[in-house]
Formats: sequence, C-alpha cells, structure tokens
Amino acid sequence: MRRISRFVSWLLGLSVAAIALLALLPSLLGSLLVALLVFALFDLASRRYRSGVRTLNSSLRAVSDQQGAIEKVARAFAKTGPLRSRCYEYARRLIAGEDAIGAAVASGVPLQLSTAVALSAASTEESTEEGPREIGNRQVAEVNSPPTDPLRELAMMETVSMPAYGQFLYLGVTAMVTSLVMAFMATSIIPKMEQMFEEFGLTLPFQWVFEIGPAVWVLVLLGAVALVLVPILNRARQLGVRLPGWIPTTPKMAEKRAEVLLGLADGLDLGWPLGRTMALGHRIAQTRWERRALERAMRLVQQGIEPIESIHRIGWIDSTEAAWLAGANPTRAGELLRAFASQSVRDAHENIRWVMAWLFPIVVALLGFVVLLFAVAFFGSLAELIHGLS
Repeated sequence: MRRISRFVSWLLGLSVAAIALLALLPSLLGSLLVALLVFALFDLASRRYRSGVRTLNSSLRAVSDQQGAIEKVARAFAKTGPLRSRCYEYARRLIAGEDAIGAAVASGVPLQLSTAVALSAASTEESTEEGPREIGNRQVAEVNSPPTDPLRELAMMETVSMPAYGQFLYLGVTAMVTSLVMAFMATSIIPKMEQMFEEFGLTLPFQWVFEIGPAVWVLVLLGAVALVLVPILNRARQLGVRLPGWIPTTPKMAEKRAEVLLGLADGLDLGWPLGRTMALGHRIAQTRWERRALERAMRLVQQGIEPIESIHRIGWIDSTEAAWLAGANPTRAGELLRAFASQSVRDAHENIRWVMAWLFPIVVALLGFVVLLFAVAFFGSLAELIHGLS
C-alpha cells in the first residue's frame, strides 16, 4: 500500500510540474523542459537504485562473517531507499531461519557475485570446527577488505560517463523536438500556404521539402537508435551472434561483466573451483542474459572444457586474456581477473567518449542541415509569394 501511494505521489508531482511548465511556457521551450524533466527523473531513479545496490552489497560483504549482522543490515535498508521493500522481505526471511543467499534470491535482493561468495564462505565456515573457521574467516576478511576495493573503483568510474550521457540525451531531445516542429509545420502551416498560392495562381516551390517524410525519417532514426542500437551495445550480441570486438559496448555492460569477473577472483582466493563460483552466480543472476551465459559456461565445463576457455567462449574475456590465465595458479589468476575487470570498464568509458566525440558533431551537423534546408524553403516560398503578388 505504501509503495502504491509513493508511486501515485510521484506521478501527481510529475504531472503538476509538467502542467506548470506548459502553462508558464506554452511554447517549444516548455515542451523541451518537460521532456528534460522526465528524462532527469528517470535517470535519477536509475542512479539511485544502482547506488543503493552497491551500498547494500558493500555493507553485506563487510559484515558477512559476523553473527546476526546480516539481518541488522537488511533491517536498516528496509527503512528507506530504493530497496526497502525487498530488504524488508529479506529481513523477514532471515528471521525465519533461511540462509542468506536463498533468502536474497527469494526476496529479489540484487546480490553481486563477490557478496554471494563472501556470504557463502562465511556460512560454510560457521558449520566447521573452530580451527578451520578461523582460517576461513581470515580468508573471508581478506576478500571483503582488499587493499583497493575493485567494486568501489568501478562505482567511481560511473561519474566519468556523465558527459557522454548528457551528449546522448541532448541529441535525442534535439532530434525529437526537430521532428515534431517539422511535422507540425507540414500538417498545419504548409497546407494554408498551398491554399494561398493556389488562390493567387502560383505554384508552391520546394514542395518536396515541406512533406512530412523528413520528420518521419528523423523519428525513425531516433527510434532505431533507442530501440535497436542501444540494446545491442548493452548486450554486445544480436540474435545470439556476438558482435565484433571493434564495436564498443556500453559501460553498464562492462560493469556487469566486471562484477562477475571480480566474483570469480574472490572464489579463487578462497580456493573454490571456477565451476562452483559460476554455479553460485547462476543462482543469484538478476538478468536473463547473465543467467544464460553462466548456464552455457557451466555446460561447457561439464563437457570437459577448461573453465578459463568456457568463460572465453561466452565472451567475458578475449583470447589474449585467456592465454594469460592459462596455466596460472589460483592466486595469480585472481589478480589477473581483477585487472581484466578494471581494464574492461576503463576501456568501455574511453570507447563511449570516443564514439560521442565524432557522433555528436555529425548528428548536430545533420540536424542543422535539415533545419537550414527547411528554413530556406519556408522563407524562399514567402519571398516567391511576395514577388508574385508584386
């Protein structure tokens, strides 16, 4: 009930803000501000959710080897934040006696693989004798508190993508507004001009420019980018076929892969085989593509393929990285996986900046050319009308 009331209040607030902007600025500027407001609110909600997920996982890793602390963390996050309803259910299941990972899966709490490894290792050591438990807890503490937290570094890299995101948002809003203005002129203003030219026995010049086709094509291009290009770059696959390596993926996709690689590295630090860590990742996977990738990797391992080769075949590491990992001991393999994870995210941020460095001016120039052509045709038609009347 509380969740529905919050949704209704957000919807009412957004509606009031949109109506106020359109009433105060009943023009193209008002529509543009409303569109920017909607995009900003959705972006704020998305970033707030990802920040909550990172904070929750960091807290769970920090207290994974402390008796009863996980339940306290769940109750704390159940009071406020974007995960409060899931954490409330998580805390309720923990109180009922369910294990930490099973309760998280059932309640929909998004666990990172590193967090699941730490929780699983801690629960395993609790059932052993005191001597092995001290060793295991020391190992878990090493995993939870590395000299430099790779997951925190990945979170800090997200701020780098803001300029590229702002440029992409600007292009999308500009293209949408341009197409709407052209469509409005083609359907409302140009027919009246045609009627005036016919009354004076003149022919409207630049007829092909004033058709609604250009506006439709701008909208089609914008829809193709939003519905086709962005999902392809997010998944790095299309119709099950992996895209070439020279096509850049989005930082979001690279960060998801990096989280899995860091979890595999933590499992190696605990002496786990990669197959066990992948099975744990498959259990807690939140997205369908991640679950399918882990399932395929485990199937390859069951067929006798080396674990390193299996994660190479599903696209998480390239051939060069697989060659580096081949024959490495667990400690060295864990260090390499962490290095690969951080480097892949850095490369994704650099690639997206490189793409926007040439895409942004090209799209702006194309939109400017379309607007210039439309303006020349419009004022040229008015000049032709005045000349014909004179």
